[in-house]
Amino acid sequence: KVKILIDNPCVYNDILLLQLYLGARIGEVLAITKDCVNLKENTLTIDKTITRNYDDKVILGEHTKTYVRKTATDKGKRTIPISIKVRKILEKYINNKITNFYGLIFWDYKDNKFITDGEINCYLKRLNAKHSITDGIHTHVLRHTYVTRCQEKGIPLIVIQALVGHVEGSSLTNDTYTHVSLEFMRNEVNKTI
Repeated sequence: KVKILIDNPCVYNDILLLQLYLGARIGEVLAITKDCVNLKENTLTIDKTITRNYDDKVILGEHTKTYVRKTATDKGKRTIPISIKVRKILEKYINNKITNFYGLIFWDYKDNKFITDGEINCYLKRLNAKHSITDGIHTHVLRHTYVTRCQEKGIPLIVIQALVGHVEGSSLTNDTYTHVSLEFMRNEVNKTI
């Protein structure tokens, strides 16, 4: 099913693929700037998000979702290694001239505005309706899928938490984001026979 997204050159597809390959929140993917990408070290720093202010205006937030005001720490800020697939997508954009005020790699140049989570969710729902991918979908499902696949691959929970920006020791990663697929259960059951 992911092939559907890869074959279409739309920028929204690259945003969705990055979210699926990184396990990042959609706002975090939309807030990636050129200076977040370190191709020499093969890393990506996630340190901000596209969000809305109290007036419901779309803004570039200075922190990730897990910023703790009381202690002024950004638990969600992280530098993570990137895969070859992620690197190829990022290179496509950072090698282009970025001329928006914020230096974002994803920007609506036609209307000179932020690309929003709402736009990406609407696009994903249209894809889903056209290709019958699943019963219901939104971008956060891609984050859940990432965490589930990491656990199925045996990646330690502490590493998954660091990759997705969850507070270490939190049960949120395991309790909320993991959904075991029927195929994975079949494979695990077959190991016991």
